[in-house]
Amino acid sequence: MGYSSSVTLISGGNILPSRFVKLSTAADFTGLQATTTNEAIIGISMTGTDFPPGVSSATQYAAQSGEQLMIFTNTEVCLLSAGSTFNAGTYLTSNSTGQGVPASAGNHIGAVALEASAASGNLVRVQVQLGTY
Repeated sequence: MGYSSSVTLISGGNILPSRFVKLSTAADFTGLQATTTNEAIIGISMTGTDFPPGVSSATQYAAQSGEQLMIFTNTEVCLLSAGSTFNAGTYLTSNSTGQGVPASAGNHIGAVALEASAASGNLVRVQVQLGTY
């Protein structure tokens, strides 16, 4: 998806691909999957998994606890797992599983949708935009 200035952190837990990430308050330089609506977001987890190609597992994580976690940061374009339907141009915040859902006034935002989501679970292109709506 073009030039990347992505950041690598340590994962403080299991983080699914293409999910909003927050900073841990318990450990320095550590990221966690966002788990509540309207958390302060620092980026979006990588799309790939920590398993090599051809290896299957019940759950494919971007990173598990203690592993390196690559995140996309402000202004980068990447994929995000949608938590609902929304239109292109919608500002997104996190739901309880780190997926993108439309933000309300006063919410922390983590991205703006570059394309519409027709259903929860879809991967959609977004631009990371950190701030408050």
